[in-house]
Amino acid sequence: MFSRLELHKNDFLKGNPITIDTNVQLDLVKRHIQIVGASPVHFTGTATKMAHLYVVEGDVTGELTLDCARCLTPFPYHYQVMVKETFVDAEGGPDVQDGETDYFPLIEDKIQLDPSLQSAILLSLPQAIRCSDQCQGICPECGTNRNEKNCGCVVKRVDPRWAALGDLFNNKE
Repeated sequence: MFSRLELHKNDFLKGNPITIDTNVQLDLVKRHIQIVGASPVHFTGTATKMAHLYVVEGDVTGELTLDCARCLTPFPYHYQVMVKETFVDAEGGPDVQDGETDYFPLIEDKIQLDPSLQSAILLSLPQAIRCSDQCQGICPECGTNRNEKNCGCVVKRVDPRWAALGDLFNNKE
C-alpha cells in the first residue's frame, strides 16, 4: 500500500498505457465533518500519454466510517467513484493558466493523483448523510436515539408566529 499515488513522466517512455491497480491511504478524515474513519482506497485504471497530455482514468472504491446526520451513530459507507483527470507537461504543453481548461500541471515531472482522488470521493458524498432512510434521529426533548428505543416524548412543534392564534382557541370558554 502506498501513502501517495504518483506516476513519473518517464514511466510513459514506451508509449503504451500504464495499468494501475493499487491501494492508497488518503487523509479523508479531516476533509469532512461527518467522516470519522477511512480505509485505504483502491484505484483501478489506466494512464495514457498523448503528446504533452497525460490522461488518468479509472474507478476508486473504498469504505468510510461516517456519523449519521440524524442520530450521530457511526456507520460504514461504501463508495465507488469514476475519476478522469488530465495532466499537462509544462514543456510544450497547452497553457494551464488560461482558466478555461481542466488540466492539472505535472509537479516535479510527476502526476500526483491524491488530490484528484480525494476531491472525487468528497464530491460523491450525499448532501444529507444518514445511516438509513428510516433513521428516526435523536429526540429533541430527552436526547434518546429513537432508533434504539421509543422514549415516549411528545414533540409538539408550534410555529412561534402562530402561537398566539393557538392561545386564542385554547382560551375559548
